Amino acid sequence: MGSYNTHQKEKIISFLCLHIDEELTVHEIIEGIRNESPNDEPIAESTVYRIMNNLTQLGLTSKKTDSNREFRYRLCNIDNNNSKISFHCKVCGKIYHIDEKVCNSIIKELNENSPVKTDEELMLTGVCDKCQHQ
Repeated sequence: MGSYNTHQKEKIISFLCLHIDEELTVHEIIEGIRNESPNDEPIAESTVYRIMNNLTQLGLTSKKTDSNREFRYRLCNIDNNNSKISFHCKVCGKIYHIDEKVCNSIIKELNENSPVKTDEELMLTGVCDKCQHQ
């Protein structure tokens, strides 16, 4: 299922390509596509969930659960740098992905030298460098 391209799937993939460094919820994807193409027929929420689940199964997107227990999807980078640690700026809302080597080092340190073990998907929050200097 889902190996063929539909108009909706193409619109979603195009939108994700424009936002490759962002982790987006289904609602953010729907709203973003609606804003880019206000005259087009809106894509149903259930359709977006189905397409995103299919893209995740195919390995084209990653799927994480945020602190609000909502799924966030991100188009996988071509260079296969599937960062396990994300940083969410509390000011601008942008999500940054930490370098894979740094991720592995942090996760190893946590698992070996702290009383907690991680599932290897972490979300850090704070203020990004850009917002600190505004």
